[in-house]
This record gives sequence, structure tokens and C-alpha cells, in this order.
Amino acid sequence: MDEEDSGALEAAVREAEEELGVIHTEITDVSPFGTLVSPFGMTVHSFIGFLKKGADVKVNPAEVEEVFTVPLSYFLTNSPSYHPINVEVKPEEGFPYDLIANGREYKWQTRQYHEYFYHVDGKVIWGLTARILKEFIEVLKKDQ
Repeated sequence: MDEEDSGALEAAVREAEEELGVIHTEITDVSPFGTLVSPFGMTVHSFIGFLKKGADVKVNPAEVEEVFTVPLSYFLTNSPSYHPINVEVKPEEGFPYDLIANGREYKWQTRQYHEYFYHVDGKVIWGLTARILKEFIEVLKKDQ
């Protein structure tokens, strides 16, 4: 979000305008979907919305590398592959070990994080985009 945004919804519409080159009146039925916090410190407020049929998309190359469409039916019938990655806690130099139980011997836990991948016609959707898609599809399937 930028300082001038009144909230996450306004930021999402503004970002769509900036990245896809569409005007806000071509974006309809925008609703919050959820908030995702990655283990890498990024917080993403996701929204679901529609572009009007025939919306004039002019991708901003400074913001977006590529745009392609995938039928919703693909995601409903194809699960993503996933690969685990380990997220470790490593205190920086100068960490106050004297303030915690067991000091330097404290057993920091490694957590496993699943990185999801959708493979679609030679393209790969991964990262936070794939995670949000996966959660969205789970909600759709649950509501069927």
C-alpha cells in the first residue's frame, strides 16, 4: 500500500490499474479474499475481482513481465506440485542470548514451508501467486 491509499482494497485496484494499464471502471466486483503472511516477512492482502469483457489491457513492462490467461477449470482439476523448503532462524551478531532460556544453546526450530507450482502450457505459476490460487480453489471446492 502507498501512503495515499485509503486501504488495501484501494491499493489493490490501483495496482491493477498500474500493472495492467486498465482503468478502475473496468475492474468490477472486487472483494477481499484474505491476508497471507509469508515466512519471508511479506504480508499480502489478496482480493478477487473481475475485468470487464473486452477490457483494454496494456501491460506495464516495468511492473509485469508477462500476462496470460488460464481457465478456472484448469485449477479446479489440477493440483499444484509442491516442494518443501526449510526456513531457519539464525540470530544476527550481537543477539542478546543472555535474555533467553538456554542462551546460545537455545534450540531454534527449522520450519518447513511448501512452495507450490502450477505448470500450465509451458509456463509456471509459483510463489505467493500459486499459494493464493491454491487457497482460492480450496474455498471454491468447499463451497460446491
